[in-house]
Amino acid sequence: ESFVGRLRVMHDESLRMVGELAQMGAHCRIIPFNCLLIRVADPTAVGKHLARHKIAVDNLDGYPGLKSYIRVRIESPATNDRLIEAFRRLPEAAIQARQSRSQILRLRRPAEELEQTGRLGPSVNRLERVKAFVSDKAKDEKAAV
Repeated sequence: ESFVGRLRVMHDESLRMVGELAQMGAHCRIIPFNCLLIRVADPTAVGKHLARHKIAVDNLDGYPGLKSYIRVRIESPATNDRLIEAFRRLPEAAIQARQSRSQILRLRRPAEELEQTGRLGPSVNRLERVKAFVSDKAKDEKAAV
């Protein structure tokens, strides 16, 4: 299969997944990678549920501007079907996020922010983000015990 063919399949799969997940109440954003950003009401519960179904998911809730988002990979149609089926088994309260704001989400790299504003803001400090995720992980581990 050619590279262009794989890209076409991945694009078609992303559109199919967005359509299916949107019908369940999830807010999806297609990004220029092999992933989808999905806004849900409870990213921790959704992430744990998907992990039980052996679906890789990243909780992005701790990142600035990505509150209530998870990231899932766009893979083969069969794997994507498993993801959709796992979402169907979730309660609606965990999936349906409040009405999304009509704002453009833009992830800036530090150089872009420096170029535009002339200074680096506090949101680009990677260590603060890592600390937030480490503390969240520790809380989840304590809750599981």
